Amino acid sequence: MLRVKYILLVKHFEGRASKDEEQEIELWRNENIINNLTYQRLKRVWEEDSKREIVSESQKEEKMWKNIFDKIISEEKPVQVGSK
Repeated sequence: MLRVKYILLVKHFEGRASKDEEQEIELWRNENIINNLTYQRLKRVWEEDSKREIVSESQKEEKMWKNIFDKIISEEKPVQVGSK
């Protein structure tokens, strides 16, 4: 029975697998329905994690800019509208 190592699937999901490795994965997937369902499940988890990472990076950047703007605002000296 052809077994695919998880590290090979990681390379595949990252787009770094060679043609031979891609063929190995394809053979494994087509070997039986359990292998294909396992692949689909792992792919779905991989994609969900990737989306979370993008959101997380976006949130980090947003928080960074908010901190910068908050610091600028807090350091500004109030302008006095004065009377003579």
